[in-house]
Amino acid sequence: MVSLDEFLAQRFPLNAWVEYPGFEGLYVRKGDIALFLDGEVFRCTKVFTVANVVATVPGTGAFARLVDDLLQKGWAVYVENAHNKSFAIHLERVGFSRVNPEHGPNFLIGHEGHLEEFTEKSKIGVAK
Repeated sequence: MVSLDEFLAQRFPLNAWVEYPGFEGLYVRKGDIALFLDGEVFRCTKVFTVANVVATVPGTGAFARLVDDLLQKGWAVYVENAHNKSFAIHLERVGFSRVNPEHGPNFLIGHEGHLEEFTEKSKIGVAK
């Protein structure tokens, strides 16, 4: 496993299990994503996707520290398929927006300045 900073600095791969304090498991991706927000389609750039997360001790703020760290580094944070209902409620409470509803309970924060008009020529999945 690589550290968060090592993962963010490397060009490839765009996905990995990452070590970060407070997590037993943290599977992530980085790059651009297609985003359905308020009935419109965008390309969201420089996105850190949390695909699988297991806190060492849930409820101790590890996820909040991770999100704060990423936002300070200029990343938008996308939580993919948050099927745990209490976690989904928490995400909305702390400022995440519900996005891509056709694809599951997905959430996004820090996307200001990361949205571009989506065109068929837009490249998705390339880290910047």
